[in-house]
Amino acid sequence: MSLVIPTYVPLDRLAAASGIQMMVNGICIIIGGPLLGVVRDITGSYSLCIILMNCVTFTTVIMWTTEYVLRRYRNKEENKPKEIAQEQDT
Repeated sequence: MSLVIPTYVPLDRLAAASGIQMMVNGICIIIGGPLLGVVRDITGSYSLCIILMNCVTFTTVIMWTTEYVLRRYRNKEENKPKEIAQEQDT
């Protein structure tokens, strides 16, 4: 995770972006832990907690995959006019 923020944020805003990331991570941990505890207390089993955590992880993987596909598609579309111009020059 420490490599994701520098990839997308310019160097002059890196400190602020890292601070925001740490703050959001802290809020998620503070909220998520007790919520999982409530789910465990209500169900009496850890199975649903594990399933919920896996759903969150799977959602993250889906979002990353979608981003990868969209970026690849956009880069291909942006490079297309350049390739056509290069072919016409030769």
